[in-house]
Amino acid sequence: MEWMLRFCYHRCYHVNITIAGKSCISRNGKSSITEGMKSGAVLLPDQKASILWSKDAKQYALKFPRDKLENHLSALINESVDDPINFDLTFNLQNTAGRSLLRACILLQAEWEEQSTLILTPTARRNIESLVMTNFLLASSNSYTEKIYDTHRKNESPGKMLVQKVKDYIEENAHELPELADLATYAGISARSLQIGFKQHLGVSPMTYVRNIRMQRAHEQLENAFYTGETVTEIAMRWGFYNVGRFSQLYKSIYGRSPKETATGGIGIISR
Repeated sequence: MEWMLRFCYHRCYHVNITIAGKSCISRNGKSSITEGMKSGAVLLPDQKASILWSKDAKQYALKFPRDKLENHLSALINESVDDPINFDLTFNLQNTAGRSLLRACILLQAEWEEQSTLILTPTARRNIESLVMTNFLLASSNSYTEKIYDTHRKNESPGKMLVQKVKDYIEENAHELPELADLATYAGISARSLQIGFKQHLGVSPMTYVRNIRMQRAHEQLENAFYTGETVTEIAMRWGFYNVGRFSQLYKSIYGRSPKETATGGIGIISR
């Protein structure tokens, strides 16, 4: 082992996601070991902690302000979160939720290093922050885990009328790029219940439905781009598709031609 750090964050949850080497974490009289690509650790805002890293240790270090993470959790479970979230000291990176968190961090790192549109655009940045926070809350056991996964509810699936209400809301507000937490808050149920209801009644997740509507609106505007003079990039970004290459691939898989072909041809117009 090479060096140690002792600290206490009063306003943040500090998350270490070990990607190489090892670390020994101590918090509130408990100690545990994290290993590269196998486990991570959570340091709480109201408890002192110390970390001892191996010489070859590498990690993602995430710092979540208390109010931001607790408000995000509150939106997910549709319930007020008034006290600090009590996380287990360590969490698993090898299960489904842990792997999802790792992928979110890898995406964040890549976009940050490139200073991409996903990072520089406030709306897009909000979406990626939401993605990381949601994956973290799912991956790390805490005092609200049962409520997040909704295992305490006997009737998890909302009715068809409520799903239709959220569906109408998505179609009316697609331009605001709503997130899962926004939809759950609007519906007045947990995010997990909303996902179950959409799968049951529509056959897709809420966010897949949001993406489909955004793609539909982008398609409609691309058909008129020949007359409006808008570019593919402008339209794609307006509807939340910040990686234009991926947008083009997805668009072609749905409509059978590229966005550029649609934008330059329109309906019944010969491409020039």
